[in-house]
Amino acid sequence: MTYQPKLADFHKERLMVECGECNRRGSYSVARLIERHGAGCTFFALRPVFAHNCPLMRGPNGQDRCKVRFPQLIDLGSGSPFTAGDVYRKKP
Repeated sequence: MTYQPKLADFHKERLMVECGECNRRGSYSVARLIERHGAGCTFFALRPVFAHNCPLMRGPNGQDRCKVRFPQLIDLGSGSPFTAGDVYRKKP
């Protein structure tokens, strides 16, 4: 099973969120996100929270076409968020 990173794994004060489609962007307090959604909340589960009014989140056929993402988690070289330096604590 693939590990899904959680808020507890992220150790920066602010989480950047952006949409590649509509150019919305912002940053959010990680402490407040943990308070509201719990430390065990995955970033995948947070996507609909930030894209709640995005018409692309649930397209006509139910397909998720929204491009909301967390740029601090993306490593374009390997495709793995765990190679992004100090963003994550190492898992045992």
